[in-house]
Amino acid sequence: WVKENEPQNFKKIAKIMLPKDYIAYRFTGVHCTDVSDASGMLLLDVKNRDWSDEMIRICGISREQLPKLYESYEKVGCLTKEAADTLGLTEVGDGMCNISLGTSGTIFISNKEFGVDNNNALHSFDHADGYYHLMGCMLSAASCNGWWMDTILKDKDYKSAQECITDDMLGNNHV
Repeated sequence: WVKENEPQNFKKIAKIMLPKDYIAYRFTGVHCTDVSDASGMLLLDVKNRDWSDEMIRICGISREQLPKLYESYEKVGCLTKEAADTLGLTEVGDGMCNISLGTSGTIFISNKEFGVDNNNALHSFDHADGYYHLMGCMLSAASCNGWWMDTILKDKDYKSAQECITDDMLGNNHV
């Protein structure tokens, strides 16, 4: 569509990527995608897990414009110094922690040493970097908030306890 309707913009295309691939690029500097998502781009020879030369020719693009293909579990790179500084994170390190709250609430902790917790509440997995990661997941992120309020803060007045969180604060910590 862009080639036929906006040929001047089509000529400017240096790299083709999905939105999540752009985020990976900004974090790592690596132009990449995983074969799972690439399967839906209609440019992949799915059976051979490689870009389709026929589709590249039909679309009038080049392999250089397409991201390097990785398996979904493969490490594509490390956080760049610029991205780490912007996000207030370290580039690499043991014990790194990521918390994701969405439809579920998940915590990931990477570690060089294998470990499990005494209550079996965390799962231990082999990590993509050759070490291990601990993961705990709650299928309802709202339950995470309930756990925090009821168990940790021991406060049932959710509204009062969270009044200090104002709209202008959201997103200011780069999360």
